[in-house]
Amino acid sequence: MKFEPLQQFICDSCGEIIKSVDEGWLEWLKSANGEKYAFRIVHHRLYSPDKDSHNACYYLEEQKASHMHLNYYAGPDGLVELLTFMERPLIDKNELVEIIYRLHIPHYEEARMYWDKALNDNFFAGASPSLPYKQDNLLELIETYGD
Repeated sequence: MKFEPLQQFICDSCGEIIKSVDEGWLEWLKSANGEKYAFRIVHHRLYSPDKDSHNACYYLEEQKASHMHLNYYAGPDGLVELLTFMERPLIDKNELVEIIYRLHIPHYEEARMYWDKALNDNFFAGASPSLPYKQDNLLELIETYGD
């Protein structure tokens, strides 16, 4: 399956394709002490395959999720928003970095579908920490493991 880089995403709730950044939603949970965690990209309710259900692809309301349109976090201004968000206390930085990769590194969203298989095959053996995220490697991973 070929993705349009930085426009199409896999919904972390239903597993279906979000066809454009305008059809997506970024949400996260907030604990009683204010920690923000469990960041995920999901369908906006209007575009959810489950739009007629109570929560569509969203977290349950009682889980006290915060959220915003995905397009707010896309592009250069969106990257600034996410990096500024990262500076706040009580943020799960690892999860937020993953969201940044997904929204701002071309081909990462598609390549991540094959990440576990590539790890099992030692595809990244001996690579520096940044090498797997470089464009040539992401494209090779997609070419090697993609449909």
